[in-house]
Amino acid sequence: MEPEIAEIPAVDAVAEPAAENTDIATPDVVSAEPTKKSRIPKKAVHVLTAFGVLVLTFAILTSFVYRHAPTDSSIRKVVGVIPYPAAVIGNHVITLKQYLDERDALNTYFVSSAAQSGAAAPDEATITKNVVDTMIHKIAVEDMAKAANITLDESKVDDFYKNAVGGADPAEFEGQLKTMFGWTPDEFKARVVRAVVLASQVDESIQADATRQADRRAKAQAAYDRIAAGEDFAKVATDVSSDPSATAGGDVGDVKVSDIPAEWKDAIAAVAVGDYSKVVEGKSLYMVFKVVARTGKDADESVKLSLIAVPKETLEEATQEYLKSVRDWRYIGNT
Repeated sequence: MEPEIAEIPAVDAVAEPAAENTDIATPDVVSAEPTKKSRIPKKAVHVLTAFGVLVLTFAILTSFVYRHAPTDSSIRKVVGVIPYPAAVIGNHVITLKQYLDERDALNTYFVSSAAQSGAAAPDEATITKNVVDTMIHKIAVEDMAKAANITLDESKVDDFYKNAVGGADPAEFEGQLKTMFGWTPDEFKARVVRAVVLASQVDESIQADATRQADRRAKAQAAYDRIAAGEDFAKVATDVSSDPSATAGGDVGDVKVSDIPAEWKDAIAAVAVGDYSKVVEGKSLYMVFKVVARTGKDADESVKLSLIAVPKETLEEATQEYLKSVRDWRYIGNT
């Protein structure tokens, strides 16, 4: 029996192997076309150019202004339009125009004085410094008044003006103001009187402030304690007292009782001859008195006194302290 032979499939029935995927992912091709450069619009260029020219012009003009005296006619025209600063105090700006307003009034006074008495005006640097210092002082006082809740007493302004007029004819006084300063009465009050009255009110507040005066009070008390401990009054007076009598050990000589200020009189009356007082507080001083002798009676009574005086902090001291605590830039008058 012949073996069976397996049937061979037809060639076309054999599955062909799957064709390999020869597709390879390729990156996007970047265009070789050159990128166009960005350009600043002509309008922007013109604006930037104009701004640069403006800055340069302002810089040149500023240099010109501060290189010449503010009283120069050309400078007057510039500062009449542009508010160049003469000084900056804290948040306050004093412009050159404001400075010139004050300077012109002072110049009118100098011219008038020269015509009447031949008196020469100070040099320009001195005038400038004095005017700027005065304007800065006024600002400092106003700021200190505001901090202390002190408001200007208008009745004192009126009283001050009346005292300034005195017994003169009001119309004549007004004429003098115009001749001497170029001011009307209202301008005189605004520029001078109101500032003086406010400064007086602030000064009174400072000297009445026990906390502010504590160090001065302690200095006077320390002098008293030295005397109480047995030190010689004259020695302590020489060391501590600010009175001119300190060089003489505090000896002020004989003083009529009727001439002694009321604020001291009771304290001195209570001191026995050879003894000394406790610390006495006056309006502007702390004092310790020694009664060396008494002579005369009634209206003719005199007292030989020695004195130790310690001044209270003043408005001027407080002003300088304040100015150290704020921005103080002076573009003129700083010499």
